[in-house]
Amino acid sequence: MSFLKNVSIHDKLNRIIMLTTGIALLFAALSFCLFDLLAYRNSEARELGSVAEIIGAHSTASLRFQDPISGQETLGTLNVDPRVIAARLYTQEGKVFASYHRDRKSRIVLPAQPRSEGNYFEQGQILIFRPILLDGKKVRWGPFSFTPT
Repeated sequence: MSFLKNVSIHDKLNRIIMLTTGIALLFAALSFCLFDLLAYRNSEARELGSVAEIIGAHSTASLRFQDPISGQETLGTLNVDPRVIAARLYTQEGKVFASYHRDRKSRIVLPAQPRSEGNYFEQGQILIFRPILLDGKKVRWGPFSFTPT
């Protein structure tokens, strides 16, 4: 505090005002960054949830006729979206019906059992679980793993 001993009251007040204003601006900037991050994450989850629902709707025939090869082909169409790194369809019993992995070397591990419907943010990725409906009834589950770009 000895460095403030020879400073005028006017300069001391200016320094206090500058310090508090700087701290307030720092908190405001951090708040804006956090808000933008959360808004981006929710926007990505919404968009990718739509992709998951579309893929689920196109998978109903392969699930109904127990054709995993057709299900695999349907999941293969996900390669057009670079955000999708893995996807899986499950049977009603919770067993894997068909899978898709963009890169076989990737370390993405999709759950062995489906979870309840929703979006899960884990390890920098979004896991999206949506029911697959046929005639208004839940037939299967489809989890999709996405990496936000």
